[in-house]
Amino acid sequence: MVSSINWCAAGTVWGVIGAILPRSCIHQTNHDISLWFKSCARLIELWRFFLRRKNSSSTGLPAASVTSSAFLLPEPAFIRPAPAPRYRHKSKLKCVFLMILAATSGTAEYAAAAPPAAAKAAAPAAAADAPSLVSSQQLVSEITVKAARLLADGVRLRSVALGCRPPAGASLDQVAPGIRRLTSPGFVIEMRAGGRIIACSATLDAQRQVLAAAHDIAQGQALSSADFELRWVDAFAGSADALSTLPAHGPFLAATAIRAGDPLLAIQLARPLAIRPGDLVTVLVKNGSVTVRTQLEARSAAAVGDSVSVINPDTGLPLTVTATGERTAELVMQ
Repeated sequence: MVSSINWCAAGTVWGVIGAILPRSCIHQTNHDISLWFKSCARLIELWRFFLRRKNSSSTGLPAASVTSSAFLLPEPAFIRPAPAPRYRHKSKLKCVFLMILAATSGTAEYAAAAPPAAAKAAAPAAAADAPSLVSSQQLVSEITVKAARLLADGVRLRSVALGCRPPAGASLDQVAPGIRRLTSPGFVIEMRAGGRIIACSATLDAQRQVLAAAHDIAQGQALSSADFELRWVDAFAGSADALSTLPAHGPFLAATAIRAGDPLLAIQLARPLAIRPGDLVTVLVKNGSVTVRTQLEARSAAAVGDSVSVINPDTGLPLTVTATGERTAELVMQ
């Protein structure tokens, strides 16, 4: 009887779910509904048999005087001398308890059998995606090699990500066509698949080293390599003027205050003045093997290596010379 109740409850529950979710893993809904009707008929038969035995004890009629097939038909008057007794509270509680137990056990048994079927259905899909995954990884490896050649010196490439899913059997054709140097993380690649060209977006993660202040630097302070340290930053973020080394033609002063951790920019470097307006500058004039030394008056300021305007104090003739040191310059005549 418990088995029949189980099938009855399970058939009801899964029949409703199967109607709501026709594509779910509950694919035997019709079979369950059929068993549900059979179970209900069996329940009615067993219940009437139970009532028959109970009535026979009070009327004296044998319990087996009526065949089981007759239980499904209206009972003759001589077999049912009195109406069936009403349910008592205990009987109601028993029926409710059995129905809850049947629904719980039937649902658990059927649900436990569903995951393996779902796993079997998902296995072919996972196997079908495996070649595409391998193809994508191969494309990314090829793109990484070619994209690294388009980066500036000192830039390291960390990873490449595709913006599309390559079709099966696709091969790499070009990386950033028409571009000789990558100046941004985004670019376009071209693939060949099925005799046609497919364009796809891609992004890369790259880093470069820059000089960052190791401590706070005041304006006008003399700079040296000890005041900075190398740090890896995003290759395409921040200022493009950030320096990775100090220029060779030093010495340098801080043109502005620099906070600790900030990258060093070219505009923050200033060279100390070697010549100021009004200074008498010793100028070495070279003309082949002939060298002449003279003193001229500076009309502008200049650091070492800069051009400075000077005049002859006696004649007022202006000249342009190159500063070579503190109040010294040279003029090479050709």
